Amino acid sequence: MKSEGYDDVMDVNCAILVLACGWESGRMGRLLGIGEGAVGDMMHMPIPVEPRKRYVYVVHVPDGPTIDAPFLIDPSGAYFRREGFGGNFVCGISPANVSYSCFKSDRGRRRMMESGGEGRVQNVKTVV
Repeated sequence: MKSEGYDDVMDVNCAILVLACGWESGRMGRLLGIGEGAVGDMMHMPIPVEPRKRYVYVVHVPDGPTIDAPFLIDPSGAYFRREGFGGNFVCGISPANVSYSCFKSDRGRRRMMESGGEGRVQNVKTVV
């Protein structure tokens, strides 16, 4: 382990490691050597997490469906589900035909995750 601003490097031994890096967990695991071990070694299996661009919206519809509202997924990839009991709903859509190879560089990851969702709001509204 190396702390920012310090030159000292130290080993950290533990029985359980919680890697809570969200969409960067796969990349962070590779930096830690996870997925790089020999076959049969505990470090052989990579962390199967990689970034995916998504458009997610929370909407408030006080007179919307009640507790029996199902989780709906349209063939287009748009989805809708109830969130709690206060008339809130989560809906979204995944962009089609997105190449995730851009995530291999830091610049590509930032550009993909920061790009706007122009037109996606209308797509979700239309389907939902």
